[in-house]
Amino acid sequence: MNTIKYYTLLFLLSFSAISMAQEDNKRLKIINAHIGIGASNLINAEAPHKIISISDVYYLQFGESNSEFNYETNFFKDMKYNFVGGIGFEYFIKPDLSLSASLNYEGKGLDIDYRHKDSGGDTDYVWASQENYVFDISNHYITLPLIMRKYLNASNTFYLQGGAYMAYLIQSSIDFSIDRLYVSSYKFDSDQLELIDETEVGGNSGSNIRAYENDFEDDLTSTFDLGIVLGTGYTYPLSDKLYIYADLLFSIGLKDIDGVNDNEYSETSLPASSGYNTVIQSENYYGLNSNAKNFSGVLTVGAGLRL
Repeated sequence: MNTIKYYTLLFLLSFSAISMAQEDNKRLKIINAHIGIGASNLINAEAPHKIISISDVYYLQFGESNSEFNYETNFFKDMKYNFVGGIGFEYFIKPDLSLSASLNYEGKGLDIDYRHKDSGGDTDYVWASQENYVFDISNHYITLPLIMRKYLNASNTFYLQGGAYMAYLIQSSIDFSIDRLYVSSYKFDSDQLELIDETEVGGNSGSNIRAYENDFEDDLTSTFDLGIVLGTGYTYPLSDKLYIYADLLFSIGLKDIDGVNDNEYSETSLPASSGYNTVIQSENYYGLNSNAKNFSGVLTVGAGLRL
């Protein structure tokens, strides 16, 4: 089923629920506003190939050799935290069942900060290397969750909820950098790896420092996203008309986040000090899997007005 069919089905379901509510002489029951924080990541984000060097294209490791250049994604460690806010409304279809919809701003993405250290040598000669990889992917969406809420107690304060969301990308920014340092020195302490400048080791035979950085912004991200949402919530009445509430929602994207590439790659030979290294030129989502999908957990608090 393609994206247009997904959106069409989602709108038909929501309008059907609203129509049933109107046929039963129901009306808009609640309007609310909310703010909160979201924690996001990309599922299936593990790189299909491993980066060993960056230029105008991605040069990636072929096979499992040179594993010191690998980086790994971590679902919890690489969480990105973002502001969430919006407005919503709610129709009651039954006294304990409602349809909720909201229009939100929500940031998503991931934040990888990976460091690798290595060293070796003997009493006469030591070397050390350090590589810092930073991937800060910030994708900003306008989201439209359409959710059914089932209230579980007579006072309608506690509920479970589930449904679907649609999202439109309004901005995508990628902050990517690699800092790579290699030091060989007769004076260097092999037990410690420090970012030292060239003047500290420049007088030693064989000393060498190399550092590389690449920062860029581009837009490979798909313009539309959609997925499912599940969660719970609690309301607390302040008066007959006014109440406050807390809402917890988890969303899982069903659509690939990469709108351009699909992990296609070709082998390339690059010159090296010992001959040529075989690498692959990969078309992927900034070194990550093009099949990665959005995941987020959002906690919001807000106030509502019963009409």
